[in-house]
Order: sequence, then C-alpha cells, then structure tokens
Amino acid sequence: MLERYGEDVTQHPVGDVELWERTQGGKKFGIGSSDSSFIITGTLSSSSGSTPTYAEYQRSQEKVQELQFQVEELHNRVEDVHQKMREEVQHHMREEIQQQMREEMKEEMQRQIAELMKKFGNPDNST
Repeated sequence: MLERYGEDVTQHPVGDVELWERTQGGKKFGIGSSDSSFIITGTLSSSSGSTPTYAEYQRSQEKVQELQFQVEELHNRVEDVHQKMREEVQHHMREEIQQQMREEMKEEMQRQIAELMKKFGNPDNST
C-alpha cells in the first residue's frame, strides 16, 4: 500500500482488489471463485444484470410505503383495542366497587337495626 499510494494512509483507497490479489500471490484463500471485488468492497466488479432498474426501485419504494402504512394501521388498531380494554376494565372495576359498597351499606344497616332492636327491644315482644 505504501509503495503504491504513499505514506499518507488517509489517502489509501479501500478495496484495491488488484493489490489484495497480488499480496495473496494471486490466490483467493477461502473465497474460491467468488467475485474478489465483492468480497473486499461489497460491490460487484461487473454490474451487468445486477443493478435494479428504476421501475424496480419505484416498485420497491411503493412496497415499502405500503408496508409502512399497514404497520401504522395495525399499530392504530392495537391502540384502539388497548383503549377499549382499559375502558372495559375500568367499567367492571367501578361496578365491582359499587356492588361492594352496596353490600357494605346493607351489612351496616342490618347491624344498626340489630343494635336498635337490642337497645329498644322488639315491640312485638312487649305483650
């Protein structure tokens, strides 16, 4: 790299396939007949037939937008269901609390009536 590109390593290019193959003695250990350029740089050395057309790009963008819309709709539906569940739980809790309060009031009234009956006696038993 120093011979070819000089001392300033910031100016050295990334992925010099030719230099890499030369340093390996022309051998491609572990990559077999794979595209050396793709292994080193992540880009194909030949772009024939591999670059998507603009129409394919547009279709993929439309599909992405459609999927994003579907995800947003599902998110909204889930939020609606959660809200309805919260409301239903709150409603049932209110009903349970009201029922419990009625029971407690009934028991308290019965207790007070029993106390009054003891204190003043039963008028039917006075004869």
